[in-house]
Amino acid sequence: MSIKWKVIASVMLLIVIISTVFIAVFIQFSNKNIEAYIDNRIANIKIIAQSIEEQQRVVYRNRIKSFISYKNIQSREETLNAFARRDRQELQRLSQPFFKILQEENSHFSSLAWITPESRNFLRVHFPYKFDDDISTMRPDIVNANATLTPSYGYIVAGQGLIYTIVQPVLYEGNHIGLVQFAIKGDSLLDAVFAGMHTPVGFLFDNEKFRFATNTILPAISDNSITIQSGHLPLFKRIRNQVDWSLDRQRICLADKIYVIVKVLNLLSYDDKLQGTLISVLDITERTAEAANRVTWIVVLSGLLLLCSFLILYFSLGRLVHKISDLNQALNESIDHLQQQADELQQEQDLFMAGPVMTFTWENSEQLSVQQVSANVRDILGYKEEELLSGQVCYADLIHPDDRQSVASALAECKIRKMSFAHDPYRLMTRDHGLVWVLQTSIPVRNSDNVITHYRGYLVDITRTMLMEKTIQVTRDRLEFIIDGAGLGTWDWNLQTGEETFNEHYAATLGYSLAELSREFADWESRIHPDDYDRVMQTLADHLEGRSESCLSEYRLRHKSGRWIWVLGIGRIIERAENEAPQRLAGIIFDITDRKEQEELRLQTARQQEQLKQFDSLRNMAGAIAHRFNNSIMGVHGNLELLLLLLSRGTEERTRAEQALQAAKSAGQVGSMMLTYVGQRPLTLHREDLVEVVKTVITENSPLFPSAVSLQYGAGNGSLYCSMDSEQMKEVIGGIIANSVESFSEGTGEIEVDFGEGFFKADSFPIPFHDMDVKDGDYVFCRIKDSGHGISPENILRIFEPFFTTRFIGRGIGLALAVGILKAHHGALTVESHPDQGTVVTILLPSKSAPRHEIAPRQSRKPEQESDAKILQGNILFADDDTMLLEMGRKILESFGLAVHTARNGQEAVDIISRQDVHFRAVLLDVSMPDMNGIKAMEEIRAIDPDLPVVLTSGYAKDDPLFRELTMQPDGFLGKPFKLFEIRSIVAALPESISRPHRSD
Repeated sequence: MSIKWKVIASVMLLIVIISTVFIAVFIQFSNKNIEAYIDNRIANIKIIAQSIEEQQRVVYRNRIKSFISYKNIQSREETLNAFARRDRQELQRLSQPFFKILQEENSHFSSLAWITPESRNFLRVHFPYKFDDDISTMRPDIVNANATLTPSYGYIVAGQGLIYTIVQPVLYEGNHIGLVQFAIKGDSLLDAVFAGMHTPVGFLFDNEKFRFATNTILPAISDNSITIQSGHLPLFKRIRNQVDWSLDRQRICLADKIYVIVKVLNLLSYDDKLQGTLISVLDITERTAEAANRVTWIVVLSGLLLLCSFLILYFSLGRLVHKISDLNQALNESIDHLQQQADELQQEQDLFMAGPVMTFTWENSEQLSVQQVSANVRDILGYKEEELLSGQVCYADLIHPDDRQSVASALAECKIRKMSFAHDPYRLMTRDHGLVWVLQTSIPVRNSDNVITHYRGYLVDITRTMLMEKTIQVTRDRLEFIIDGAGLGTWDWNLQTGEETFNEHYAATLGYSLAELSREFADWESRIHPDDYDRVMQTLADHLEGRSESCLSEYRLRHKSGRWIWVLGIGRIIERAENEAPQRLAGIIFDITDRKEQEELRLQTARQQEQLKQFDSLRNMAGAIAHRFNNSIMGVHGNLELLLLLLSRGTEERTRAEQALQAAKSAGQVGSMMLTYVGQRPLTLHREDLVEVVKTVITENSPLFPSAVSLQYGAGNGSLYCSMDSEQMKEVIGGIIANSVESFSEGTGEIEVDFGEGFFKADSFPIPFHDMDVKDGDYVFCRIKDSGHGISPENILRIFEPFFTTRFIGRGIGLALAVGILKAHHGALTVESHPDQGTVVTILLPSKSAPRHEIAPRQSRKPEQESDAKILQGNILFADDDTMLLEMGRKILESFGLAVHTARNGQEAVDIISRQDVHFRAVLLDVSMPDMNGIKAMEEIRAIDPDLPVVLTSGYAKDDPLFRELTMQPDGFLGKPFKLFEIRSIVAALPESISRPHRSD
């Protein structure tokens, strides 16, 4: 290949790679822009919805309090007196003017009602001729307010559909005489969102919640389980069959439109239960099409560039090099000249942008997409240039919802008159949710067809000027705020002198009299909790520096008694100097300590209940698995033992069978491990010295310790006797010490062991020990402390989970088994640890009363030789629902010389015994069987023949809760898997049943 073609190929390949990368990056960028647009719209809808809800709660809560505050407003007493006397006509006459005022203020105001303590409508002011109906079923908030005498606020679905209710108990002369209710129609929320965002919205309800709606204002559609209510119902009808309403967000295509359906906000009742969901439909068709068109043009242009590059390289490669050199020189000269001009322009721009002036170029569209913006937009509005230029943030979304209509009207007038315009001052929302007042001057930019394509203009930040004009209004708001908040702590801070003034309630909140309380700002500052100080000071600074309209914080103050109380503080600037510097700040505080403590208590209780539920679930699962596993291994174990009886000693087949039997025995230990975890492993209890048991474990394991491990015993350790299964306790202690050794870095560390006795409360134990088996009382304990790496807070709650470990897979069962063993002993185990500070594990055992008595397991012995085995005689009934186990058991019992009768369930076994045509030596019943289980069958058989011995078999342990409440005890119990000599021994040990006459045929 010639040099010319090599150069052409190299350049073409480079162009292809660059084009491909650019197209991929552009596609990714376009997708991110669309997602950012969706996220921004959703966030703005949520802001509007939450602000409307907050406004309704605060405004109407104060209005309803003033409406019944007859002690502060004497004119209200006549109204409450009429309600107390149950004078409906007088109450209607006195309430009607107030209701009309509320409706004139807010067209969405729905109802004003008086309700009796029995939750019956005494008077609907808006509908006075319908009354005395029982609303307790429809209105749980009414029932709760009457029961608790506390106000409630929240959404609820009633006869008119979704409404926002404010319910206030009414006390008159110390007596509860009923309730008063304000209600605002739910479509106020939809109207506000649509007015602010021009986006279709609606309410999504569960049909059960919507069943009380009988006279809805908005149209609605319903499916099998959900109901949608909206002013844009045709759109929701078209899309509902393609939408999965269980999803929070999804994208669908309908005809030539692309929609994103979003669950924006949950609408909660007074007790935070879901009543409905605010949903929105975003049309992203235009943005998606724009992105696709851009990609198409980029691909076409890339192809043309590739073709042109090939032709140029092919026909003029030689001249190209020479021209490139000339162009490079000319380009450098042009760059120097342009750089000089750019520097001059930059200096002019920096000077211009140093003030409160921003320049914009907007696209002529509904969203007013930004095409150009000056750099100082970040200083004034808090947004980066690229966020506005990329479309992540649209200019129309920055305009305050209350000002959007006036701005849109000004733009429409500009289009009609075809002239520039200077808009009246309006508000823009900053990134940190602050407000900036701007004065806009713009000119339209037209294309060759005289159509406006863009607007170019500048904005002047006039926030300080507007705030000065609003000083009088702010002062009035402050006066109304203090009056409506009668009984709250008020404060007034002079920023020039640093002096503060308070009312009596403020001082009482902190435990002082007004004369005792210091008036210095530094005194309040010193009372703030250290953990809240920076946040409170930042909130105050944000307000003083104009980044927020008020300062609102929940924080802790030090009470006179020294304890910390939670308060909600609200304040705002009420006076400014000529230079707009704040002069005075005023506001209120009120004590919210009880609410905070209840919230923390609920959270802590929920966490504990969830953990306890998790551990109970794991224990139930382990017990069930042990049962199933023991049943399965029983089949393997029993068949192998039968096989050994048939094989001659010394043969290879017998050797392999013996090896398989040994493996089956090892596998059977898995079931024992699971029973240990659930605390059902049988105990062999003796009075043992805990100190000696621990020392024995350490002595046996110390040769395995690294030489750098140091072990120390606490001084003055005497004997601590308690009832225990020493072998199982050695497993617990050995596992804990092994964990300590493994926690040492590079095998170096210290282990300290001490002992003691004391009183412990059960609620201080970890969650796995929170049940009725572990109680408050006196315990002896062994405390094992190591200097290892410790346990992180996020892992400390999981250390009792089976197989949880931060080491390699297969470890981690130790503490889970320790829980089962200690619970069987009615003891406990606590763990205290911090990263890099070591771990302290405390083992506790009851010091006086021993756990419940356990029958020691039979001593194992080798299977009897066939020649030595005692031949058993008689009939025996064996019942089990597992066909394989039934057949295996029959063969085992027949090998002993017994005549075996079988049954597949408890009912079949009872039927065989009830026929009384066979004299049975004993009955073996599996506990878990269909139709009738073994326990029920035992009771039925005992009723027929009280002297007939009954043996229960089960894959569950004998200590399982299933056997704790038995009304009668079996004559024997065989836990699966059991061995040949065990079943022989237990049958041989059973007493012979008394002979009874057989039924004559």
